[in-house]
Amino acid sequence: MCLSTAWKLDSLGEKEMLGEYISGVSVAGDTITLTDLMGNETIVKGILRGVDLIKNFITITPVENGAVFGTGKSSQVTNIFSEKEHVS
Repeated sequence: MCLSTAWKLDSLGEKEMLGEYISGVSVAGDTITLTDLMGNETIVKGILRGVDLIKNFITITPVENGAVFGTGKSSQVTNIFSEKEHVS
């Protein structure tokens, strides 16, 4: 089974974990949906930069004014990208 950890990678090379045990990724424009092993979803605005199935990581660069729409099946809203962390 290939499960990965998803990381936000900013323009300075700083990284922040977005989720663990990611089993699925779907992309629609600048909207990326990460689904973990339990079926919980994290939806982010960004650019998918890479997926390494050997090292088990996914890298995403946030788009300008990027924000998380919601996480999990409960539609709980979580803000991962702050205004000062956006890519110019």
